[in-house]
Amino acid sequence: MYSPLATGIATILAELPYCIAQATIFVPIVYWMVDFEHNAAKFFYYYLMSVCSLTMFTSFGLLLVSATPMVELAQLLSGVLNSLFNIFNGFTIVESAIPAGWKWAHKIVPATWMIYGLGAAQLGNNHDPLRGPGLPASTTVSSYLESTFGYKYEFRWYALLIVASYAVGFMILAVAFMHKSFLRR
Repeated sequence: MYSPLATGIATILAELPYCIAQATIFVPIVYWMVDFEHNAAKFFYYYLMSVCSLTMFTSFGLLLVSATPMVELAQLLSGVLNSLFNIFNGFTIVESAIPAGWKWAHKIVPATWMIYGLGAAQLGNNHDPLRGPGLPASTTVSSYLESTFGYKYEFRWYALLIVASYAVGFMILAVAFMHKSFLRR
């Protein structure tokens, strides 16, 4: 029998090639289909964020499965938490419209930083004029992104680092819970 630590680490490492393969198939198709800027740096940033996001959500799922006594409970908890992630990620309700007592929820949701990083990397340095009802004539895409969502182009690498940190944190917690549940048996 293998040690619980080795089993937990092997379980996490077995998922990494799948996450990389998914991103390798998904990103080239979607990036060009959406017609993002034809820029290698932005393309590879999108790829890195996709790999980190897939790894984070996979690790989050492994964490929930290892932390709960039944898979059904992990699925229920995952649905509830992902719904909360979607409410507080700053896309449906922008951060400025979130009540002051709930801003902490916006900051701790991992999806907040995925959307921040992708939005800032793709549109944060776009200085094309933006026209629309109620917008001043001098509004650019990047100034609208910063004034409405608070996304700064310079922060995009920190957003990637935050998502990667969530992925590593979920991995560590998943291995810890696997170890704990293994010792209970």
